[in-house]
This record gives sequence, C-alpha cells and structure tokens, in this order.
Amino acid sequence: MSNIFETFFNRPQEYKTGQIWHCSEISEDIVLTDIDVYYLKMGVARGMIISRATHLNDGKDLTFKPKGELRKLYGLERILLRITDGPILTDDLSFYKGEIPRSVNAKVKETIRIRPDLNQIQEEFSAKFLEKLQPLRKKAILRCEQYENEMNKLNILVVLNVLQELKKKADRIQYRAAAADESEKKRFVEFWDKERDARDQSIILFQDDKNILRLTEIDGRLYMTFKSDIYKKISDVRLIQIKSAIKAVDSEIVFGKEKRIFTSFEDSPRLKKGECELQMIIDGKEHKYGFNLK
Repeated sequence: MSNIFETFFNRPQEYKTGQIWHCSEISEDIVLTDIDVYYLKMGVARGMIISRATHLNDGKDLTFKPKGELRKLYGLERILLRITDGPILTDDLSFYKGEIPRSVNAKVKETIRIRPDLNQIQEEFSAKFLEKLQPLRKKAILRCEQYENEMNKLNILVVLNVLQELKKKADRIQYRAAAADESEKKRFVEFWDKERDARDQSIILFQDDKNILRLTEIDGRLYMTFKSDIYKKISDVRLIQIKSAIKAVDSEIVFGKEKRIFTSFEDSPRLKKGECELQMIIDGKEHKYGFNLK
C-alpha cells in the first residue's frame, strides 16, 4: 500500500491546524485553520478551501507548491482561499489527506485577518465557493447553538458567551461568523451608518482634499476610520499614550474600491486626557499623528 493510501485510511488521533481533509459533501479539500477546545467538544473546527484556482488570489492569499506525497495528489500550485474560512463540523471531514507546509501554516492566522480586495471576476468565482460552503456553515452554527442551549437547560456549566470573549482577543477568530460575502458587506454598511451618526463626537487627526483620518467611539469600542483617494494600504497601526502602545486588531488593511477602511483597537481603550499619538505604516512609509485631549 502506498504512503498516500496509508494517509487516507489512518485518520489522525487529534485535529490540528494545517491538516488537509477532504469534504465529500462539497467535493473540496479543507485546510483546518483553527482548533478551539471549547468548540471541538461540540464537534466544530474551522477551515478554508484549498484549491488550484490561483487566479482568485488578491495578492494576500497563501500559495504553495506541493512536495513529497502532496505532489502526487495535487501536482500544481495550490492556494488557500481565506475568504472561505469559517466553521465546519468534524463529521463533515470525510478523510485525511496530509498537511500543508509548516512555513505556510505559520502564516495562516495572520493572513485570514486581512480583508479581501477582489475584482469583479474574482468575486463571482468566490461567490460559487461560498454558496457551496453555506450549508456546512449553517450546520456548524446550529450545532453550537444546540450545545449551548442544552448546557444551559441542564445547568451543568455556566457557558461564557464565546463571541464576546473572542472579540476581546484579536488573535482568535470568531467561529460563528459565516463565510457568506453578502453578510460581510451588510456588516460594513451597518458600521458606516453608525460611524456617520457618531461623527460629531469623533476626533479628526488629519484632513485634506484627498484624505480624512478619524478616531471614533462606536458601541463602546474605539475605531480608526480612514478615507483616502491616494493610498493603497496601511499596516502596523498603534495608538501611543502614556508610554504604552495599543495595537489595532488588523495587522494590514487594503483600501478597496470604496477607498475607505476601518479597524478597532485591542482591549477597546478609552483615551485619557493628555498627549496621544497614532502611528501607522502607509504604503511602506511611517506616519505619526499627534493630538492632545483636553
């Protein structure tokens, strides 16, 4: 028996990030991107599609050329489609196929946090993947809800609201967030509506005829919003106050077609009176915006 078939018929004893599983229900291979003990008790993991559709890369998706046994399976270069990342039942993982390279796996979580910036053709193809995944996402979300309801009925455990916990920790990913592109667009629209309503209370850090940079508190959380007609992306956003640095939850953000972006800060800091500074890298150059709260 070849090593490939030995891999197929010998399921790992535990689920780990970087593992490749085939999902027979959608005839696609899934790479596990996050394993949370709490959700694993429910039979829920998180993963995204690995595909040969490298033309869907917006410049931020991870790709690799298979080697060893994986080369016998895939042959050509493969892409990890981060827009498809979301919850999936372990019951829907049909059989094990191997692991992505460690060097690629180490970059997965950071890459997932970068918002997609797709052109029209890429959006159309990605929508087909999302449509295939939607039934799997619904099953995983339903399993979480049923589990939590049952635990509450039996009064065995006081189950914390996991979504609230995850929002406080930027390095963990929400499991209940469905992969549907339409829901993501709706969330952006709702945010900008709230931002407009709170604009009178915002702090304008910089403004000219092509740019406007603000800090605004929305729903008790501090956000940075940036509208620009000239810049392409920002990274390494930090809020400096009283010799402490608070990072933004997004490591890198790309200005899309709407030419506006937003991000929030870890631990939702409330600014204190005194000198403050917002620092970031814009198109490869460091920028600093100082302001004084009275």
